[in-house]
Amino acid sequence: MYYFANVNSNTVSVINTSSNAVIATISVYIFLSGISITLNG
Repeated sequence: MYYFANVNSNTVSVINTSSNAVIATISVYIFLSGISITLNG
């Protein structure tokens, strides 16, 4: 999985790296400037 921050639309796209398909789009309600992912969630 790859998580892509869409800064201009305040969303995060979840991309399946095997198929390069967007499998989800998550809306966020704050100014989005980046994301941080950890192994333990």
